[in-house]
Amino acid sequence: MFLFALFNTLSLSALRPLINKGIEEGNLFLLKLLCIAIIVLYALKGLAYYGQRVFMAKAGEKAVMDIRNELFQHIQFLPLEFFTRKKTGHLIARITSDVGMMKDILTVLFSDIIREPLAIAGIIILLFKIHWGMALVSLTVFVLAVYPIRKFGEKIKRISKSRQKRRANVFSVIQESISGIQVIKAFSRERERAEKFRKEQEHAYRLTMKIVRTRALSQPAMEFLGAIFFALLLWWGGNLVIHKKLDPGGFFNFIFALGALYRPVRLVNQANARIQEALAGSVRVFEILDQYPRLKEPEDAIELPPFQKEIKYVNVSFAYEKEKVLENINLTIKKGEKLAIVGPSGVGKTTLVNLLPRFYDPTSGHIEIDGLDIRKVTLKSLREQIGLVAQETFLFHDTVRNNIAFGKPDASEEEIIQAAKAAFAHDFIMKLPQGYDTIIGERGTKLSGGEKQRIAIARAILKNPPILILDEATASLDSESEYLVEKALEKLMEERTVLVIAHRLSTVRNADRIIYLKEGKILEEGTHEELLKKNGEYARLYRLQVGEKEEVTSLSSEK
Repeated sequence: MFLFALFNTLSLSALRPLINKGIEEGNLFLLKLLCIAIIVLYALKGLAYYGQRVFMAKAGEKAVMDIRNELFQHIQFLPLEFFTRKKTGHLIARITSDVGMMKDILTVLFSDIIREPLAIAGIIILLFKIHWGMALVSLTVFVLAVYPIRKFGEKIKRISKSRQKRRANVFSVIQESISGIQVIKAFSRERERAEKFRKEQEHAYRLTMKIVRTRALSQPAMEFLGAIFFALLLWWGGNLVIHKKLDPGGFFNFIFALGALYRPVRLVNQANARIQEALAGSVRVFEILDQYPRLKEPEDAIELPPFQKEIKYVNVSFAYEKEKVLENINLTIKKGEKLAIVGPSGVGKTTLVNLLPRFYDPTSGHIEIDGLDIRKVTLKSLREQIGLVAQETFLFHDTVRNNIAFGKPDASEEEIIQAAKAAFAHDFIMKLPQGYDTIIGERGTKLSGGEKQRIAIARAILKNPPILILDEATASLDSESEYLVEKALEKLMEERTVLVIAHRLSTVRNADRIIYLKEGKILEEGTHEELLKKNGEYARLYRLQVGEKEEVTSLSSEK
């Protein structure tokens, strides 16, 4: 890079005296050496240029790759609460588009921003040698010119930040439209989604054109100001020459030197505009990197020993920001116990179980496993002992085998097959085109709801956790699928401590204990029969559900 900067400032005019001497004296040897020197110098210049471009590209791409890796890893460890506030498309935009813009900071910074100011400094020294008065005025004007350059840069940075937000909206529309394509088609909303995408694109386009216009205006504006100054300088210098206060050669040298300032000043101006755009992207990237996980392991965190006795919720309360969800929960779950958690929607059932693997931390109170506060153990050792099967099963765009082995990547083929058989999934897997090697599509789109759920159960069986959370695991299935999934769940729950969330109370009748949540508190607690005898909220809800079922059955028989 420095060789390139050196050769780029080299001019044939520097060799002119030697060329003249060689020709005038008829020194062919000297002339030959000069010709060879010119070829060698420009060959070296070409190599230096090539090296600079490759070096800067490598540095920029490597930096972008490292920042993307760091950002992606950082996002993986942020709490679930963060993802409830951020759109997926916005996060994708920050990892891709925003980080990509940051490359300009490196490439421009180490080329134009370092090289050109050195050239400017050299020219200014030459100007002072010719005429310090005109040089001082020129330097003052140059310093004043920094102000409009800064203003143009600030405007570009401001618009760039808005444009990046719009681009993030474009990513969001793409992500949502692809993920929700079935719903879009079901409601015939294809044209509306296309129109929404067009509008977001239009907004981003307008902001891009604002940046283009600002950048396009900055150069002619600076040139116009330069022309005014040059005209005034020409008038001043011309008068000095006329009045014999400055020789014509010195004046023309000053003018030529001043003209040489144009290119480096122009490049610095352009570089500033590019850096301001890049800074707009970097601000959005560091907004994410500056968010630290609220769930932190203490430096002296220990490994959680294998679960032996009980889980205890001690005076646990939780609130999402200012919205209180759970209040003063005290609950003990013995090893091997099957605990069902029921109640109306929105009372905190899922939040209650999500506190156990520390997806969130209680606002007050704490949770213990075998007497150990779970905040004092490593997250990995805690979550390794907890399995989760949720209502909305997430499967990866990968093979059946890899989805089952997700929680235990080193599992043998035999272990994977045994887990699938235990989940009543082996038979339908073998009917797939490539069996266990079948790619199941994004989110498992090639499988039915029941099949996806059984793959998820097989995944949990293979992990073999002592503690199991079932969050509405059969809520959205048809009767046949529900039957198979429930059989798989029975296998999964054997000899495990289980926390079951269910809206359909018929699925929790055989639980060892049932707690009924209302307004974030445990309102009732007992077995199914005990709660029916109490004739409280649980009994009322149970009769309501059974009555609805009997009414539907009666209507079907009448038909």
